[in-house]
Amino acid sequence: MAYTTPSLLSRNYNIPMHEPVRHPRNSISVAEFLGQYYNPNDLDAFFKLMGVREWGTRRKLSLIGENEPMAGSVLGGEAQLDIQYITSLAANVSTIFWSVPSIELATRQEPFLDWLMQLEDTEDEAIPLVHSVSYSDDALTMPLWFKRRVNDEFMKLALRGITVLVASGDDGVSGNFVAKDGKKYCGRNREEFPSSSPWVTSVGGTQLAQENVPVCGYTSENVMVQCAQDGEVVCTSDKGGGITSGGGFSSDFLRPWYQHEAVEHYLQQKDSPVPGQDQLMFNRSGRGFPDLAAISSNYLVLMGEELEAMSGTSASTPLIAAMVARWNEDRLQNRLPPLGFLNPLIYEILSRHPSAFNDIQIGDNRCSRSTCCPVGFGAARGWDAVSGAGSPDFQLVAKILREDAMMAFRDRFSASQPVAMVASVRGASSGPDWIYVAMLMFLQSFLTGTVVFVAMGGCRRFKLVDARRPLLDERHP
Repeated sequence: MAYTTPSLLSRNYNIPMHEPVRHPRNSISVAEFLGQYYNPNDLDAFFKLMGVREWGTRRKLSLIGENEPMAGSVLGGEAQLDIQYITSLAANVSTIFWSVPSIELATRQEPFLDWLMQLEDTEDEAIPLVHSVSYSDDALTMPLWFKRRVNDEFMKLALRGITVLVASGDDGVSGNFVAKDGKKYCGRNREEFPSSSPWVTSVGGTQLAQENVPVCGYTSENVMVQCAQDGEVVCTSDKGGGITSGGGFSSDFLRPWYQHEAVEHYLQQKDSPVPGQDQLMFNRSGRGFPDLAAISSNYLVLMGEELEAMSGTSASTPLIAAMVARWNEDRLQNRLPPLGFLNPLIYEILSRHPSAFNDIQIGDNRCSRSTCCPVGFGAARGWDAVSGAGSPDFQLVAKILREDAMMAFRDRFSASQPVAMVASVRGASSGPDWIYVAMLMFLQSFLTGTVVFVAMGGCRRFKLVDARRPLLDERHP
């Protein structure tokens, strides 16, 4: 399998990596947790080694929180990968390395709520427009009140016009419990969170292979088909991908309006039949994820003086984030607002311009990184619960956005045809979609009114929400 480099990604997705981002408001952030740091000297050496022009990237790279460069060269594989690839593919973009090294007391995992409270306390003029999050955990290990609160914070960011992309996970349909404890955890879709939140864009993983459409590898007495060009298939550990793309359906959050048609089509299609509940327990009415996918295997990352190969949806996520920053550049230069909450746009493009995505049709996510379960979700034509809508062709999406500039905002927070929501298996609230949308629109109007009030000389210290960290003994959102 070929090693993944910035040049390979640039060619595969038609990303103009040697053209700098110039708009002063265009900005991107990588969120880092659990003591992950990067080394600026390694970043300089990586640019030189990969033939990437530096432009002003180092000068426009800033830090929030703490960083230990020497530790980054030894133990910071995640952070090094994020920063090296996101700044290579979106050269010269204003980048914030947002470090939150503590532990979330409610989950003993990444402090997502601490990070979100910091974002909420950041003024609109200063908050990065795009956020790449390469972390996600088993949703079933988190308290429901915590997931609901984090989901609400993501909804607020969506209303503010901020893009959040989250890795879908690296252990397939049943999560890292299968990787650690074996097949006794097979048979249930253990979704990841926050990648299964309906208010973030979830990013799955692919790898390159010659057998990338069903006809490749076909053999009969008269015909033997070998496809000459590598194409994308689902990234799976049993095919050498190193990890398996996470994906499935949320047990906590209902299927949102923007993906109803695409997900319903997947549940009914016959290319790769969805397992029955007797084979795999999952919530058919839940939020389906991922939304997009991209190459996630065999990334070359400079760690000190050595290159190391790394794989994960934590690699495909900053890749997509770099694309979004470049799409935003095109809009900002033409005095248009940034893309903001992506998901309604993704599914509208998928419906109207499916060729804008490379449709992943081969592979499944039945395996974890080390153990394979009997069944998982399979790739299929159109959206699927392994690769989402597929991987975007950067130039085609950019062309679509130029020709229909308002597509990014049409039906952003409402469905053209309200979809009745079915209660989730874990007791999520049900009800007509229009009620939920009305609540969202009321909140958006209230936020807008508050901004206008402050701008006109109202109380300058007025805060809509107390952004301090909530007490951890609260058990309800």
